[in-house]
Amino acid sequence: MLKFKLAKTNIDAWNKQIEDLKTKIRLEDSKKNDLADTAEKATKTQIEEEAKRGIQYVASSETIDPDIKALTESNNILDTKLIYIKGLYNKLKTNLRV
Repeated sequence: MLKFKLAKTNIDAWNKQIEDLKTKIRLEDSKKNDLADTAEKATKTQIEEEAKRGIQYVASSETIDPDIKALTESNNILDTKLIYIKGLYNKLKTNLRV
């Protein structure tokens, strides 16, 4: 009978340990899930922020693009005028020497 009680006591103690470990496992699983959710939200937030920055850069370049084109055209016109004026100057200079 003593062996029976000892076996029952051991089994009860082990069952208690098993329940304690199961509780610890559930707590750690919960922590793991919380950490995974937090990491996912952080990653999602970072992606959204980078996407917003990218959209802002594109919008800025689209806003500036017409100005750049206008300045390029102005430079081309000024270059053409400068070439024309240099030609007139050279003709005038040649005519004055004669």
